[in-house]
Amino acid sequence: MQHHSFYLKSSVSQRLSFLTLAVVILATFALWPDVDLRFYPAVKYFLLTVSALALVRQYLHVHRWQFSFTLDEYGRVLAGDEQVWQLGERSWISPWLIVCFLERNGRDTPLFCFADMLADDDYRSLCRLIINQRSLPQSG
Repeated sequence: MQHHSFYLKSSVSQRLSFLTLAVVILATFALWPDVDLRFYPAVKYFLLTVSALALVRQYLHVHRWQFSFTLDEYGRVLAGDEQVWQLGERSWISPWLIVCFLERNGRDTPLFCFADMLADDDYRSLCRLIINQRSLPQSG
């Protein structure tokens, strides 16, 4: 059985996607209705400030994000922290983004892999592995 190693790191596409989402979230504050309540503006601007600070914190986390894993032809994923996952059946592959789900203990964790997170050859290899994923051999 052959294992393929991948090292994902933060990318421009990932950060731009996050910033787009952040702008949408913060823009919703402009849609709040004007209400003549005493504490309404204070609450609104407090929540706006807290949201902006949380998004800045998350952006810094995204900027430093990295994830390394190995993947075999049966869809078993061994993450850098020695956790074993199974590549889920639901995947979406495009020339610029892979969305797949890692399953463990009945829970799905999404993995978004933008094309610029990997070298071109590694991105194509990951796409091929996901497309050609085989069924696990039956034991017994």
